[in-house]
Amino acid sequence: MWWLHGASASSRFLMHTLASNGAPEDDALPSLVTASTSNPPVTGGPIITPKRNPKLLTVNDGPDLSAERRARWNTWWMGALEANNVEAIKMCFEMPWADAGMIVSSMRAINEPRTFQAVVMLLAERRKGELETKEHVGGLTALAWAAKRGDARSIETLVTYGAVVDARDNGGATPLLHAVVADATPAVECLLGFGADPNARASGGNSGRRRDAGDDSPVSEDGWSPLGWAARKGQLGSIRLLLTHGADVNMRGGGGGSTPLIQAAMGGHLKAVQELVSAGAVDTRDESGFTAAMHAGFRHPQNAQLLGAVAEASSASIGV
Repeated sequence: MWWLHGASASSRFLMHTLASNGAPEDDALPSLVTASTSNPPVTGGPIITPKRNPKLLTVNDGPDLSAERRARWNTWWMGALEANNVEAIKMCFEMPWADAGMIVSSMRAINEPRTFQAVVMLLAERRKGELETKEHVGGLTALAWAAKRGDARSIETLVTYGAVVDARDNGGATPLLHAVVADATPAVECLLGFGADPNARASGGNSGRRRDAGDDSPVSEDGWSPLGWAARKGQLGSIRLLLTHGADVNMRGGGGGSTPLIQAAMGGHLKAVQELVSAGAVDTRDESGFTAAMHAGFRHPQNAQLLGAVAEASSASIGV
């Protein structure tokens, strides 16, 4: 690839393409990167620098040529990400074939934090108006990917530049729910600090479906809430943060009309149960008629401490 080998076939194609435009030299842009041995690409050799404004190349493109160039750009972009070559990423980002949808979709393939943060900064600074672009598979925004990675630094960058903190993916999940599922407490704290809704549920599978005002993503009372998921997994850090920021301790979600207390009891998480009871959780029945005490007794009959902690909520819920 052209950022890996100075004389590769792809680099020759790029140089030929860049040189083939008849624009005058006055239209040339300053170099996007400096070609020097102090900043080589991954396997050595200078990074090839466009000599003209790449945007001038697309003026007379037909549909076939445009598709070919976009396909080549996709190959170059993914290769740059795979190599974690930030300078090549910056160069690709400046090309006229750079597509925000492809960039956001490719975030699932980035493994190196520094590379991910570089892409985030490029999006924030140069594609500010496209921060709500969704990736092609699940409809995640760049902010959702940052949340899934637990990358608080990228979350701060994106929200500061205008990313919608509660943007929903195709399943109705918000970045906060993604952060909780990832058990990324710093990301949870960062999102809540920026005003993320602690009670935003994802889509569910039954008839309790509704739509939030101003949002056409389907949401259901059967969908997971951040607190419900954290309770099921016993994530004390997230539970405490969510409760501190106003999460409804008795909100149902996650299947079967289960409350966070039921989820914690099913998971056998004593400290989570205690935290929820201290916050005012009461033991009501789920859609199958089972209480948290019943779930705890059935799943964890030998855990006397868990049964006792759930019993406190049961006594508080008499008559509910």
